[in-house]
Amino acid sequence: MMQDAIIASIKKDAQLAKRVMIKHSFIPHSLLFNGQLQTIIGHSFASPPVIGRYEVDTVTLSDGDKINLHIDRPKNAKKHVIVLLHGLGGSSESDYMLRISAKLNCLGYPAIRFNHRGCGVGGSSLARSIYHAGRGLDIDRALNHIQKTWTGCKVSVAAFSLSANMLLKYLADFSDTISSKALFRALAVCPPVDLELCSLAISSRMNLHLDMYYTRKLIKAAHEQKSIFPETPSVLFPRKTNLRSFDEIYTARIGGFKSRDDYYAYSSAKDVLANIKTQTGVILAEDDPIIPKHRFNTVKYSSSTNVYSTPHGGHMGFVSEVPTMWGDRWWMDEAVINFFIDP
Repeated sequence: MMQDAIIASIKKDAQLAKRVMIKHSFIPHSLLFNGQLQTIIGHSFASPPVIGRYEVDTVTLSDGDKINLHIDRPKNAKKHVIVLLHGLGGSSESDYMLRISAKLNCLGYPAIRFNHRGCGVGGSSLARSIYHAGRGLDIDRALNHIQKTWTGCKVSVAAFSLSANMLLKYLADFSDTISSKALFRALAVCPPVDLELCSLAISSRMNLHLDMYYTRKLIKAAHEQKSIFPETPSVLFPRKTNLRSFDEIYTARIGGFKSRDDYYAYSSAKDVLANIKTQTGVILAEDDPIIPKHRFNTVKYSSSTNVYSTPHGGHMGFVSEVPTMWGDRWWMDEAVINFFIDP
């Protein structure tokens, strides 16, 4: 009965989907009063649901590498599928991916949890090349596959953190492709649209814990890549490697870029946001410790893009003072779902 009431409430507000996130503004938990706390607690204490059965759809990319899509398909599914793209160091098993997918299924929406190259259960042996922020062609290839597979369904995409930047860059650079034109809606959550500035921000002393967290995960993945594919060039990681140096000595080199600067310049969405044609939303927190808020005040957006900025929330934290309509504190989940629900 409670779930029926929740669904009825969502449907009632569905015609105002784009206004919901402004109307239902984010109020941070009283104990999590800054971006650092929101970021840490939002990830450390997340308890994702256990999703039992899911379908696996393997997509072959342009260079022969493969990625896995994990599909959560509810009974009596609606004709609108939502694709979820994970952030740096994540996968289809990331807590927010599982939570949002489960909630979408409760409302009848199929969800596809996307894995970048080498990521997710069974993904390590599928890709000889690494994934990085410049892999827009991978997104286009996967969306093209999904649109052909889900004939007659609307397809929308939500992307988080690094993938959010990738999605915005893709929407701009591939705005005239069949896959991009066919998208119903797109949503970018906490996108680092200027990778150089965000890299500098995460390397600051106040973000040392975040820098170490991501760097350790990436180095572990690099070693696993080498063990599976011995032909991968050998890279020696200094003891004090951080995210910036990792991108210089590994991501840029293995990814085929001249340098870290070349990689960041090529992959950042900041200069092309005005070219987006798809109906797009961007969710930001002004106290995000990774993304300098002033960067978003200087970029030019397209007329099809709406930005929803909150004073608090951290980097994909958004732990709310008051329970959401789902009875939990994950405001981000609710905002994402409300953006996509059909009128």
